[in-house]
Amino acid sequence: MPALLSAAEPALSRAEGPALSRVEGFATLWESLHRTIEETREIPFGDVPEEHPQFRLLTFAKARGILSDDADFYPNEPLRLNDALLWLLRTRN
Repeated sequence: MPALLSAAEPALSRAEGPALSRVEGFATLWESLHRTIEETREIPFGDVPEEHPQFRLLTFAKARGILSDDADFYPNEPLRLNDALLWLLRTRN
């Protein structure tokens, strides 16, 4: 039975190398859309300062409801598969 479970485990969970951060993953996903980033009056994430290279992108995505309306984004945390899938679905809706 354990062999069956390990065969069903996604290959991504066994991938080697450095993990993609949340901000890198979202920026990569956004680039595939070829959409412009518009100005917004959205309250930015508390852990993404205005000087951050992806500040405008993350604030715009939060305003559009693509990213959760939480206080923090945790940009340097490893990207989890369920977050990436949720973002993907929200960008395609």
